[in-house]
Order: sequence, then structure tokens, then C-alpha cells
Amino acid sequence: MTALELLAYINLALLLQLAGGIGVAVWRRQGAHESMPGLAVAEAPQVSSGAWPGWREFRVVRRSFEDKAKTQCSFHLEPVDGALLTPFKPGQYLTFSLLVADSVRGADVTPRTITRCYSLSDCPRPTAYRVTVKRVPAPAGRPELPPGASSSHFHDRVREGDIL
Repeated sequence: MTALELLAYINLALLLQLAGGIGVAVWRRQGAHESMPGLAVAEAPQVSSGAWPGWREFRVVRRSFEDKAKTQCSFHLEPVDGALLTPFKPGQYLTFSLLVADSVRGADVTPRTITRCYSLSDCPRPTAYRVTVKRVPAPAGRPELPPGASSSHFHDRVREGDIL
């Protein structure tokens, strides 16, 4: 067998695989699997969207810094109601409503409520979530501006046992 014949056989095999794949895709798209008697098709299990109505309380069960400079802190959260958590997909997040007391030139001002979202930063587990918060400093070259209110609140005030 020559190299040219071998190349021809390889090309033929690739074309047959491609044709078979296209055929299966067309067959599935046209719904042919539904019209064939005796072919059982498993239905997809019903999965919860993971969302719940309103706000839900979580207890901070552990906090741990992710870097030596302590600019990134992970907060491990368990639901206060004890109900299991649905698995989440990459990119999903928790929304937090926080009562923060900002400081203006060393004096505390009246606390205000802010809402912030943080991505879930661990693999899905039915009993806990983890979010990692990076401390946001004042903008470079603008020390008169305040640092991030939410990240400062998480880093400076949120402790194990707190309810969020």
C-alpha cells in the first residue's frame, strides 16, 4: 500500500464519520427519535433554578485569606434555615444587602444600606456557598476618595458567626 492509497483511505474514513455525524444531527433536529416506536427517550430531570424569592440569611462559618497580603478573603456561608442548596453554574452569584458605616475623615457617619453581588467561588455543595471578596482600596493617586464600601465592610467587620 502506498502513502497515497493510505491517505485516500484516511480521507474516506473521515468523510464517512462527518456524514454520519451530520445525519444524526439532522435526525435529532427533525424529531425522528419521537416517531420511532419502541425507542425510549429519558426526560431530563427537573432541576431547580437555584433562586429563591426574597432574601435568605446565611451564617459565616469560616473566613480565610487567599493571599499573603490579605487583600482577598473567602467567606464560607451556610443557610440559617438549614435547607439544602441547589447546585449552581459558573458565574452565578449571591446578592448581599449590607448595613455599612462609612468613615469620612475619621468620623463615622450614619450607616446606610448598600447592595452588592459576589460570584460564588467554590465547587457546588448542597450545604454551603463560598464567596471571595477582594479589598478595593482608594483609587491610585486619589487618597482623599474612600475605599470600596462593601469590600471594606466584609474585610473589617464581617466575622465568623455573623449573619448576612
